[in-house]
Formats: sequence, structure tokens, C-alpha cells
Amino acid sequence: MKYKLLVLIALSGFLVSCEDVFNQRVFIDIDSGPEKLVLLTDFENDNSPRVLLSLSGLDYNNYNNSEGAYKQAPKAEIEVFEDGVSLGKMKNDTLSAYVFSNKYVPKEGKTYEIKVRADGFNEIGAVGTMPKIVPIKAEFTGKTKKVNNYYGEVDAQEVKLTFTDLPNHENYFKLNLNTIVTTTDTSNGYNTMVDIFSNDLIFNSGSSFFGDSEPNRLRRVSSRSLFKDETFSGETKEILIYVSVFIRNKETKEPKVTLLYNLQNLSEDTYKYETTRKLAWDNDGNPFVQPTIIHNNITGGGVGAFNTYAISKGSLQVNY
Repeated sequence: MKYKLLVLIALSGFLVSCEDVFNQRVFIDIDSGPEKLVLLTDFENDNSPRVLLSLSGLDYNNYNNSEGAYKQAPKAEIEVFEDGVSLGKMKNDTLSAYVFSNKYVPKEGKTYEIKVRADGFNEIGAVGTMPKIVPIKAEFTGKTKKVNNYYGEVDAQEVKLTFTDLPNHENYFKLNLNTIVTTTDTSNGYNTMVDIFSNDLIFNSGSSFFGDSEPNRLRRVSSRSLFKDETFSGETKEILIYVSVFIRNKETKEPKVTLLYNLQNLSEDTYKYETTRKLAWDNDGNPFVQPTIIHNNITGGGVGAFNTYAISKGSLQVNY
């Protein structure tokens, strides 16, 4: 398949008149090369894997389809191995998705290999080892701090998250923080705002910070953060976060607010995929940066991501 690239050429005023500067256009045909199988899947200890198998390039006929613009791959045979022993073949679920018939859940410490065979393509595959679970716990310290949300200064409850880094090798993590508001009173719409603040360095990457919070210099943080264990290798890591709850309408019945947290111990391939994908997303539309090549760990001429990670999770009810 070929794509046409429109190039606008702005020539010096010494060479062309001003009125012609923005009229210099050249169309260039770019050969996208042969189609490739694209394999995307996550192997983790909390769910049975689901494999998406598609073809490279966009399906322009379905570009505005809510299901996405992936090209559907031909029917394929997908076999999975655990420590060299076959777990059997996955079945085609819907469109380009494949699942295990028995809802198999991957196990920590095991090495998994996936092989994909489809007519007209070379066999592709990937190998990944499930990292060990790194338990994380959370507790209220009983302390509060003043923070500024969109509606003024409020008290935020201090929460200490704790986990112990695995020794003797580099580790990669993703921390997910979310809150759920439960209420039986919906007469006034969405009246409860919950924000999370911190000044821990694990959040200090790219666009993770949402801005300053005076007077304590705490910052509102995003719901997830990717980081390595460079500053706490083999040690116990404590992260202090501050959860603020603000009810706009004081007549609203007090809702139940729950903090959900989980720590993912990522394989190196998964960390590289997540960071390069985030960088590509952040740089989208910026003409002054080099294109980001998203990490690929699929062999045999295919592309995509075979991600492996282990999850530890918990929840806390927020008092306010």
C-alpha cells in the first residue's frame, strides 16, 4: 500500500514572491511496505489473557468506528507455552480477539512463549517471564495537610503506601491510584471532587504533575506513574500521598469515598513499551520532536507488544 505525503515548501523571499510562498506543494508517494501481523497482549496474574491479532496500517473504511481502525488479521492458530510445555491453542473470540477456553491465569515466575501462525505470513511469536508479585500496603497516618483544589483550601488525609523492592536486579513499576465515590443521592449531580496530591519523585516524570498546590508545594498527581527502582534498589519504599475530598453542595448526603491502589511489577519489555507509548502520545502533534519508535518485542517479522507483569492491589475507605 502507498500513502501520499503532502509537503509544503516555504522558499526564501529572494527566490519567490510572497504570494507564492505558501503555494509550493509536492506530493510524495511513500511505500508502507508489506503488511505485518500485529500482536498485542497482556499476561498478568489477575486475569485470563486476551490476544488482539490485527494487521499493520489503518483500515480507512472503519477509521471513525468506535471499535477502532485496526485491520482484521486472517484466522490464525495461536499456541501458548508455559516453561516449554504447551497450554494448548487459544480460540477466536470476536473479530481479531483470541482467548483461553478455560480462562487460564498466568503465574508469577513462569516463562511464557506465544506462537502465531496465519496463512500468508511467517510464524511470529514472543517470549516473556512473569515477574514476581511485589506486595503493597496502604494505611492512613492520622495526619492531614492543607491543599488547594479547584474550589479553595481543604484538608487532605495523609496515606502511606509501602512496598519492598526485590534485590539484586533492576525492577520496573507502575503505580495506579483511583478513587470511587458511592452515593445514593444523585439529585444534585456530581457534587463530590476527590484529588490526590504528592511530592514524591516517582510522580516527577513528564506530564505526571498537574500543577502546584500552595502552601505546601504538594502537587496534584495523575492516576498512574511509571518508574524504576534507581533510588531505592533492594530497599523498602514509602510513598506519601494526600487524598482530599470536597463536597460542593453541603446539603448532599455524605458519600462513601474509596481509594483503590495497585502496584504492577513490570518486565523490562513492558516498561519500555509503556514508556515509549506514553512518549509517543505526549508528543503527538508536536512538529519539533523526533518521531518516537514504540518498543516492539515480537519476533519473526511481526510487531506489537507481549507484556508481562504482576499485580498487587488493595483499597481504603477515605474518612473526611
